[in-house]
Amino acid sequence: MRYEHVAFEVSLAVPRRLTPNNIMRDGCVQSNLPNPCAADICYHKNYRTFDGSCNNLRDSLKGAAFTPFIRLLPPDYDDRINAVSDSISRERPNPRFISRALLSSRRSIASRASSMLMQFGQFLSHDMSKNKLDGRCTCQGGSECISISLSEMDSRRHKSPCIPLKRSIRVCGTGIHGVPRQQMNLNTAFIDASQVYGSDAITQRKFRAGVRSGLSMIPIGGRMFPPMDGRNTFNTGDDRSNLFVGLAALHTVFVRLHNKFVSLQILSMIDSVLRTMNKKWDEDRLFQETRKVVGAIMQVITYQEFLPALLGSSHNKLIPKYTHYKPNTNPAISNEFAGAAYRLHGLIQAEELGLIYSLESHEKSKL
Repeated sequence: MRYEHVAFEVSLAVPRRLTPNNIMRDGCVQSNLPNPCAADICYHKNYRTFDGSCNNLRDSLKGAAFTPFIRLLPPDYDDRINAVSDSISRERPNPRFISRALLSSRRSIASRASSMLMQFGQFLSHDMSKNKLDGRCTCQGGSECISISLSEMDSRRHKSPCIPLKRSIRVCGTGIHGVPRQQMNLNTAFIDASQVYGSDAITQRKFRAGVRSGLSMIPIGGRMFPPMDGRNTFNTGDDRSNLFVGLAALHTVFVRLHNKFVSLQILSMIDSVLRTMNKKWDEDRLFQETRKVVGAIMQVITYQEFLPALLGSSHNKLIPKYTHYKPNTNPAISNEFAGAAYRLHGLIQAEELGLIYSLESHEKSKL
C-alpha cells in the first residue's frame, strides 16, 4: 500500500487529467484532487467542463467526475472499514431468495406509462452516475467478489451455481487503516448529457468528427448511427449504451440531435441561426454552444416530462421550483440514491413488443 500514501502527498501539487482508462492504481481508483489555481481557472471558463468541475466557483470539484459518492448515512461494513455488510455476521437471508419472493407474482402493476419511462430513466441514470468495476468474478469467490449462491431449486441453477457479482473498486486511501471504504463516481453528477459527450475531455475527443462541430457517426442501411467498436457495438460517451435496444436508440437520437443542430443544410436549425448571428464563430465554439443546448434539452425532458411521469401528481411537492443558484448545496450523487433509491427495476416489463416499419406488432422479446 506504499503507493497510496505517497500518491496523496505528491498529487496535491501535480494536476492530473483522469480518464476511465488511467484511473486505476494498485487495485484502487484515484480521486480528482483540488487544484490550487482552480478559482482563477474556473472564473475564465466560458462553457461547462466535461468532467463537471468548476460548476461551483467556491469548490470546483463539487459534483465533478472522478470524485467519491457522498453518503447520507454512515457506512455499514461488517468490520466498520471494508468487509461487505453481513459477510462476517451472516444474519441475513440470501438476497436471491428475497428477490424471488418479492417478484414471484406474475401480475404486473398497471401503469399508463410506456416503456420509454424506464428507458429514459436508465439513460438519465447513466448521465449522473457510474462506478468502476475491474476484472471478473467466479463462483469460487475472491476478495473483491460478492457472488450470490443459488439454491438447488433455483431456475438459473442449471446455468451456474451462483450469480457472479463484483464489488465497486474502492477509492484509493479508503477501506484501509481505519478509513471506511468509499466508492467512485466516474460521471458528473449534473444533468449535462455526459453520457452523450463523455465525462472527460480526452474521451470526448474520440467522438468529435475531426475538427468540426459535429459528433462522429457512420452510415448503416442508409441511416446514421454512432461509430462501432471492434465488438460491433456502439461507441458512445458511456460504455453502457449497448445494454439494451432502448438505450442504444436514445444514444443514437441524441447524437443525431447534436449533428442536426450543427448541420448547415437545415436553415431552421441552430447551426445556421448561430452562424448567421456571428460569422466569426469557429467550429469549437459552435460545438460547445450546441452541446449546451443538448444538455438543456436533457434537463427539460427530465424535469418537465420524466419526473412528473415517474412521481405522479405529487411531483410538484417533492421537487420545489428553481429559485437561484445555491453554492452551499452539494450536488454530488449519494451512494443511497445511486445504489438503492434510483434502482427502479420495477419499471422493467418482462417483455417488449417490437414493431415493424408499418408500426404493426411484430414480435415480443424478453427483457
